[in-house]
Amino acid sequence: MNYSSPFFFATFLLILLSFFPHQNAANSKLIDQSCEKTLYKDLCKLTLRSSHESKGADLVGLTKIALKLASSNATRIHSRIDQLLASTKDRNVEQSLKECSEQYGDAIEQIEDSLAALDSEGYADVNTWVTAAMSDADTCEEAFEGQDSPVEGLSKLFGQLCSITLTFSNLLANGGK
Repeated sequence: MNYSSPFFFATFLLILLSFFPHQNAANSKLIDQSCEKTLYKDLCKLTLRSSHESKGADLVGLTKIALKLASSNATRIHSRIDQLLASTKDRNVEQSLKECSEQYGDAIEQIEDSLAALDSEGYADVNTWVTAAMSDADTCEEAFEGQDSPVEGLSKLFGQLCSITLTFSNLLANGGK
C-alpha cells in the first residue's frame, strides 16, 4: 500500500475529521476571516468548522485547536513510524525510520511547548517551537532521500496544520490583524 498517495492522504484527513462532530460554529465569520489569511484556506476552514471546540472560540482558541490537531497528527505519524520499524527488513529504510522517529518525538515535544507558550501569550515562542517542529518533519522526509517516504502524506498534513498555526500566532502577535 502506498501511504503517500493522495487517496491515503484524503482518507486520513476524513478519519481525522470524523473525530470532531460537525456543527455550525457561532464564530463562522472569525474562522473565515482567519483562515483566509492562511496558505491552506480550505483545510483551515474544514478542520476548524468540524471541531466542537471552535464553537464560541476566539483566535487564541482557534490557534489552540490547530496546535492540538498538529499534535494529534504528529503522534499518529510517530506511531506509524514505530509500526513500520517493527516490520521493515530493509536496513536503509530502517535507518531512515529511526531518524524519523527521533525527529517526530522532538516535534511532539515542541508542539506541546507551543501550547504552553500560547497559554502564556508568548506568540514569538509559539512561532519558534512550531517552526522547529516543521523543521523536524522536513528532516524526517530528507532521511528518505532517493527512496519513497512511507509517511510523506501524513507529514504534508502536519506541515499544513503547522503553517495554519503560524499564521494565527502572527495574527495574535499583531493584535488579531
